[in-house]
Amino acid sequence: SDPAALAGLRARLREINPRAVHHDAVNGAIDMAMLECKGDDDAQAAFHDFSDWIAAAEDTCRDAECHDHGHAHQHAHDDGGITSFVVRLNKPVDTAGFSEFLQDLVIEFGDNLLRMKGILNVAGRPDNPAVIHGVQHVMFPVSWLDAWPDEERTTRLVFITQGLDGKVIQDRFDSRYA
Repeated sequence: SDPAALAGLRARLREINPRAVHHDAVNGAIDMAMLECKGDDDAQAAFHDFSDWIAAAEDTCRDAECHDHGHAHQHAHDDGGITSFVVRLNKPVDTAGFSEFLQDLVIEFGDNLLRMKGILNVAGRPDNPAVIHGVQHVMFPVSWLDAWPDEERTTRLVFITQGLDGKVIQDRFDSRYA
């Protein structure tokens, strides 16, 4: 491998997601333990710094108007039409309805949904938010936190998409949850 190309790739990955942990693999060889999810304990640890990764996804939105209502904050990257945005919902969601709604999004836009992760304020469970995440057409099992990671008790979802305008997703949320 070309050291200059590798350095360029590392720099680009840091630019796309400065908080991501990177591991080198040579010819696909990597310690598989680094890739394992250990269930709810990992979810608790991952969301310990929840405020940091939500802030990173919204890093260009600084005014008070940005955070007083449910909407998307969209940030485009230079390569391949990749966009990240945050959707916020200010009222609790019911699990069955929200699950069906997300499934509809995955069916329609799955090829364009590179990553989706978030925390849900679920009706009937005000003290225990749900953690959800998925990649393209795959949604992973829901984990439940013992407590909110910060003072804000709202549903917050981060989407990373390719070739899909965040306004399309936001419009779907608005039509269902406004």
